[in-house]
Amino acid sequence: MKTKIITLVMILCALCAFSTFALQIDPGTGTRISDSTLLSPVWSPDGKWIASLGFDGKWWLQLTPSEGGATEKLYTPTPSEGYILGLTKKPCFTPDSQEVVFTYSLIDKNRGTIVNMVNGSGSIINQIPIIMAVNIKSKATRVIREEAENARYSHNGRYFAYVNYDHRAVTDPAHAEHHYSLAVYDTVTKETKYLTDNLGVRTGDFSFSSDDTYLAVYISESNGPPKIYRINLDGSNTEEISSSDNPWKLPFFSTPECSPGGGWIMYTASESTNTTRALLVYDTATKKTTPVFPISTVQNTAGTWSPDGKKFCCSLVLKSTNKGALYTYDFIEKNLGKEPVLQEVAQYIPQGFGTKLININLNAISPSDSSLYQGTKILETNQQFAVWSPDGKWIAVSTPVANMIWIVPAGGGAPINVADFTHNTVYKGYELASFGSPTVTAFTPDSQEIVYNTTIIDESRGTTVTITDEITSTGTRHFGVSVMQPINVIKAVNIYTGAIRLVMDAASWGTFSHNGKYFAYTSSITPKDPVTINILDMETKKSRIFYNGGGQPVCFNKDDSYLVAIAGPGGGYTMLPLGQGGEKKVPQYTTSMSPDDRFVIYGALAGAGVVIRLYDMVLGKTINVLPEGTEFQSWNGSFSPDGKKFCYQLISKVEPSWTRLYVRDFNPAEFSSITSVDIAKPLEFALQGNYPNPFNPSTSIQFSLAKAGKVNLTIYSVAGQKIRELFTNTEMTPGIHHVLWDGRDDLGKPVSSGVYITRLHMGGKALAGRMLLMK
Repeated sequence: MKTKIITLVMILCALCAFSTFALQIDPGTGTRISDSTLLSPVWSPDGKWIASLGFDGKWWLQLTPSEGGATEKLYTPTPSEGYILGLTKKPCFTPDSQEVVFTYSLIDKNRGTIVNMVNGSGSIINQIPIIMAVNIKSKATRVIREEAENARYSHNGRYFAYVNYDHRAVTDPAHAEHHYSLAVYDTVTKETKYLTDNLGVRTGDFSFSSDDTYLAVYISESNGPPKIYRINLDGSNTEEISSSDNPWKLPFFSTPECSPGGGWIMYTASESTNTTRALLVYDTATKKTTPVFPISTVQNTAGTWSPDGKKFCCSLVLKSTNKGALYTYDFIEKNLGKEPVLQEVAQYIPQGFGTKLININLNAISPSDSSLYQGTKILETNQQFAVWSPDGKWIAVSTPVANMIWIVPAGGGAPINVADFTHNTVYKGYELASFGSPTVTAFTPDSQEIVYNTTIIDESRGTTVTITDEITSTGTRHFGVSVMQPINVIKAVNIYTGAIRLVMDAASWGTFSHNGKYFAYTSSITPKDPVTINILDMETKKSRIFYNGGGQPVCFNKDDSYLVAIAGPGGGYTMLPLGQGGEKKVPQYTTSMSPDDRFVIYGALAGAGVVIRLYDMVLGKTINVLPEGTEFQSWNGSFSPDGKKFCYQLISKVEPSWTRLYVRDFNPAEFSSITSVDIAKPLEFALQGNYPNPFNPSTSIQFSLAKAGKVNLTIYSVAGQKIRELFTNTEMTPGIHHVLWDGRDDLGKPVSSGVYITRLHMGGKALAGRMLLMK
């Protein structure tokens, strides 16, 4: 039986290191007219304006001058009974260009709207669409028609077309009329025609031809993907103009737009996963279709024509970040499919930030992997520790969102995918592709293996797995998975053979001493068990409890007489003696110690971000490694074995999903000293936030506990609906904690884009934070 895939997460991050930081897309000969991703643009009949949709947790209607200039939010819907609904359909202008017409939807229980709540997840059935208009000068709004959506006016102003909606299709199906049928109202005869009035057919976007004799219409049938049809206004002829049999392999079509001259119909084509979207144009004379731009890593969608047909506007969006803007272009037939070549623009890295280390060469990836990394140029390290091999040749990182472990030559070069766990866990025939994310913690002393944390399913020790495989109320199939109390284990993968072995059961955060005699690790089976730091003697194979107050090891000092660990009250960072001597404090978030024991490298809060700093153990001074106050932050530093270099992650504040691994020579004399000493302080009950934010599809939530106790960590919608319980009365130790939220609710169903609230509760205290999911 074919394995069912529940989750497949791809890393999408592709930017180089030249050009300017502000730009994201090279538009070729186009002109950028907005500063953010805007959807479904439409040009006004007088040519002065472009209306579009924006989204940042809630929808709004945006008005942009077609020649560029200051934009404004023309209309933002208000919540209805706690729910923000509405602007998801393409807008249009009235014939006089004075108003923007849009679709709004609301909850109306008198017409059968039903709000269901199941285990904290909400669903709304039978929302009532309304066609409204807003005046671009006065901002006054009016209702044009209820139980209707997707409005358009004919060019001569005689016809008003819309998609009819009948709420009785849910409440009283036997008496529903013209549900989702394309309706054309004649303002002269006062008659209405229904052009797509067939059972099982759903009509979406459409456009009038320049002479108002036909419409280009998006139609979705129950037994196939959506297509574009050309339908005569009198209903005399219907002709499909799109085809699923095309060389671009983009079988799903939407948003048709007829050109003013009548020669072209522009529409959007996409993959079933919607990861590739492109503009196509249909020649009404030759009946041939051509892509507007070459298919690339830049998605180009939802084109709209200027009134004279000489220009068009479209939305360009980067696959890697889902960021983009509106652009306008001259429409030149000879350039179709050839120019301009859209590409992701490189981001500028100021001098002094080091040498960029990780570049994925698509030619170096095996053919079996090529589809997974399509369009990927730079590896996103996602804030996991970078670990240097003892022989100094390699740096290992893990990408937990994509469940992979990589090594890259310390001197730079193509990275090697050592292990891919995307398809590693199968439970009762279901592939749990997001389960068991690896976190690299160390190399073995011989530099042959990478040690990493992961989790396994063991029902005999309390792991429970819940699989949902069902047909939803909308008729679509839904797969979901929930794994509770997985077992922590430490494993190792050989970088040359790929062989994997179990290093330690019921344990995490393993690291070896320099001489290879000791292996330090955190011992725990489930979140309910006591957590201790243990030391395993590799010669005698005997293990002892080294620290009984929870925490985790970080690294050993040069002669293996101390272990740097997260330990002590409040989860402070401490050097614990293996023999004689007292404890020593080091800064919080220490990740590595220099080979001469003089410096530790650690992360520190700085303004709105984090930066790596050095702490001089001899002078008791803190030193800035990288300049602060720039558009970058840095994290997770690691010293090379000889102490001559260090590596770190460089993170963009502008694009939070943009993360790179860099290497720099270690010369403290070049760094700038600062006066404050940032030694570890007792932790407080605090919610530090999440990273990345915005995120898609996963984010790591960080919080700290000053003392042990039962913790609740819950995700809510902005309307107060409970979405996901990450911890429920879970006994936890003091210290810094991270938990990954995969963007799914308690039923395993992916949630929609929007703002979500994190609520941390312990005893009588509670804290809340905001997160933004953008798909």
